[in-house]
Amino acid sequence: MNAIQEKLFKEIRMIQEEAVYLSLSENPDIKDLLFDVTYDTVFKIFELFDGYRNTELNLDIVDRKSENSINPNRNLHDMCSKYLND
Repeated sequence: MNAIQEKLFKEIRMIQEEAVYLSLSENPDIKDLLFDVTYDTVFKIFELFDGYRNTELNLDIVDRKSENSINPNRNLHDMCSKYLND
């Protein structure tokens, strides 16, 4: 594992822990808990790709077929919020 991969996975581990503990404190119902945990995790991962969580990581998601970035405007976390919360 290279240094960038290690930073990425450490950040994802922190995201997982944050999402689980935040959701546990807010939701006694298991269904709501599971939706909240998964939403928080996905949202924070998109924040990571958008550059809001760790300034040492400059990440992008590229469609291999077109070779275009899917987040040129750095707003995946906003799109995630609109899509998963509706």
